[in-house]
Amino acid sequence: RLNQKELIQKELKIPTGKPNLLLAIRTGGMGHTKDFDIDVLKTVYSVPLHEKKYFVLSKLHKLENISLHNSEFKRLKLTSDQMVITRDIDIESAIKLCDIVVSVRSTVIFEAMIAKKPVILYNPDGIDHTAKEFRETEAVYYAENKNQFLKILHDIEREGISDEMLEKQKLAVNKYLGDLDFDQEKEIGTVIDKICEIDQFVN
Repeated sequence: RLNQKELIQKELKIPTGKPNLLLAIRTGGMGHTKDFDIDVLKTVYSVPLHEKKYFVLSKLHKLENISLHNSEFKRLKLTSDQMVITRDIDIESAIKLCDIVVSVRSTVIFEAMIAKKPVILYNPDGIDHTAKEFRETEAVYYAENKNQFLKILHDIEREGISDEMLEKQKLAVNKYLGDLDFDQEKEIGTVIDKICEIDQFVN
């Protein structure tokens, strides 16, 4: 009998045995140009072309237009065994499925850290000031170009997330959300409302 994770993987046709990258941004978000969004999509969506072991799960925001995503998918000649673009999964389940979370400026950063997942902020050319500031917490990995991004993937694959970074994640979450007991089993959804009060991370 399949468990919940396996059921979602089967429904969305996500292959097992591959590391999953979760991309969670909102194209067309506040302060981002179309060129910025395309740069993010192009870099993250091309990962399975360079690093065939990876699968990309692109989780769309409920208000987001899919057209920019689809155009990059087609332009890169990707296939369904390399990535999926979908709204048909809640963010909590998406985080549980993934191995690494990629974002720019989003409340998903905090949800991923609560789940103790490595988070990469991809901020092409350092344009997003909130992402640049948040890197100072040392709770996330940070890249401003494709080469930096791929190097971080290799570093995470080789070393995993360090105890030091996990501690920095706790500190960052507690700074923005107040004290949370990370030793208790916690549903990510129980803190989403509080996360959404953090204006600078809401696109």
